[in-house]
Amino acid sequence: MAATVFIVVGDSNLPAKIEQLLSASPKFHFGGAFSSSAAALKAIPSRPPDMLLVDFRLADMTSVEFILRLHPLVPELPIVIFNTELEPDLLFELLRAGAAGLLDKHVSLETIPDYLRVALDGRVALSKGIGHILAAVSEQLEGLSERERAIVSYLLAGKRQKEVATALGISERTVHTHLRRLYKKRGVRSWKSLVQKIVVPHGLGQV
Repeated sequence: MAATVFIVVGDSNLPAKIEQLLSASPKFHFGGAFSSSAAALKAIPSRPPDMLLVDFRLADMTSVEFILRLHPLVPELPIVIFNTELEPDLLFELLRAGAAGLLDKHVSLETIPDYLRVALDGRVALSKGIGHILAAVSEQLEGLSERERAIVSYLLAGKRQKEVATALGISERTVHTHLRRLYKKRGVRSWKSLVQKIVVPHGLGQV
């Protein structure tokens, strides 16, 4: 079944373009658009979609404030922010608020469905520029082994576990084992939770 996606936008020309792109993918269904975050906050909790795509440049409140207000009401709803500025402190703030994906302003609309698929799979959808910023932070993390830091860095840069295994000369199963041990060590159950718990707090003000 196709996942229903709603968008919250600051640009009124975007909904038609997004609808066209999502309609071309069998995995998604465009549910509609909200022209203000206030309208979205009122409607979404009672009938949440499978995923929410939010323009960073909202008119009536910041995207961080929007996530902080919506996330507690629908904590399982993946919220992907696009048109994000490449400012490290802001990126960390958005992730701490509960964003499931961050796409910078250089990402073309045509690639958005690909990123949405990543978030829908439970991973953190990061565009290349954002991934490299967070990967640089991961190299400074304390309490991780050299191998764990390498795996985290590759994953933040957008590589899949299979690609990480190839880059490090180990099996994909070994990568998975390292991640499961790291999850247990940090008291989390998912990659998204791991990013929010060890990368975001450590990285504030350091990049």
